[in-house]
Amino acid sequence: MKLKHPPTTDHSDYPEILEDYLGGNHVAFLEKANDRYFYWDEFKRQPQLPYDDPKKAWALLKLYRKGQSKVFSFGREAFSYCETAFLQKSLHDLDRQFPEDFGVGKQVANSALQVEDEAIASSQVAVDMLQSGRKPKNESEQMIFNNSKAMHFMVEAANRPLDRALLLELHKILIAETSASTFAGQLRQGEVYVLDHTDGEMAHIPPDFKAIYSWVDDLCSFANSECPFLHPIVKASMLHFMVGYIHPFADGNGRTARALFYWFLIRHRYSAIQFISLSRIIQRARVQYDKAFLKTELDGKDLTYFIYHSLKCLRLGFEHRQKVQQQQKEQRNQSAIIAFQLMQKGFNKRQGTLIGALYTQVYKSVNISAYADLHQVVRQTARKDLDELTKSGLIQAFKSGREMHFRLTTTKSVDAFLA
Repeated sequence: MKLKHPPTTDHSDYPEILEDYLGGNHVAFLEKANDRYFYWDEFKRQPQLPYDDPKKAWALLKLYRKGQSKVFSFGREAFSYCETAFLQKSLHDLDRQFPEDFGVGKQVANSALQVEDEAIASSQVAVDMLQSGRKPKNESEQMIFNNSKAMHFMVEAANRPLDRALLLELHKILIAETSASTFAGQLRQGEVYVLDHTDGEMAHIPPDFKAIYSWVDDLCSFANSECPFLHPIVKASMLHFMVGYIHPFADGNGRTARALFYWFLIRHRYSAIQFISLSRIIQRARVQYDKAFLKTELDGKDLTYFIYHSLKCLRLGFEHRQKVQQQQKEQRNQSAIIAFQLMQKGFNKRQGTLIGALYTQVYKSVNISAYADLHQVVRQTARKDLDELTKSGLIQAFKSGREMHFRLTTTKSVDAFLA
């Protein structure tokens, strides 16, 4: 991935831009450029720049951004972000959306996120694993299991201040029983280099490992401090970036960075974040995620690029969740109709509910024990119900391991039966 360094902005080379800035000239253009938050590669191609020389126009934009920026220090390095009008509006929109859609204060135990992965694409196998409590069979399942466990830990640790112990404990949970578990719960003891996943070239050289403790302590102090006040989503995004920048671990930094983002928002009562899967969005647009890191580092450690990307991911996450909720509502309605129609044909409510759930793929199959537990009946009653449905041709039995399971024969068989 190739991104060029922006040109240096020595304002003494363009003395007239200070006069334009103080005089409020070109404000409309500057506001538009800031709302989109163009990087140099994008900015220089914009039509109707204030000056013929793109570098001069860039110098004016950087002066304008500097006037709206807040500066922070980590490990004796300066980072900043720009409070644009677009940023303020986006934060306001998200503030309204968080409690409105899912309800602040819901517990992760009831969250759909724990069965929708936070590191890998969700699968029915993962859903079954988490619901049944069986042990993971491979590393992919282990990572999903770890993320579910980490989410519970973050809810429980929401009232704890961030310190080395909490960060190490979170990291240990996230990479337990994986190929990275050798490094679980310990800060790196040597240098690491971040490579570009698209071309394999060097993308980032993290700070010297000898200074890691100092960097991590600064990170914790920043997370715990309430002065100056920063919007929680902005601050969570900054923590996310800083873990990636510091790279405090030999492996598992990305997972820990995303988890810290979740922890901080849960800590500040944005509990609905539990229902949003950032990793799904990041993996689908990995190049944009990597570019947000690079733009921040190359353009004077301006965190606005990464904060903007975080806001976009959150917005897409809510849109996806709303779509899932609508699909679930439609499934419930269709399932209820099928259950009612089957009850009219002489089946009991338990049987109708099962066929409705299998038809709409709420779950793929069921065994006798699960059916009995779900409806709080004895196994003999459960077996009788399932035998009747099997004889009707609506479901069919198959063996999975040592147990007999039952699945829908076909949706067409249900349609034909109801017709």
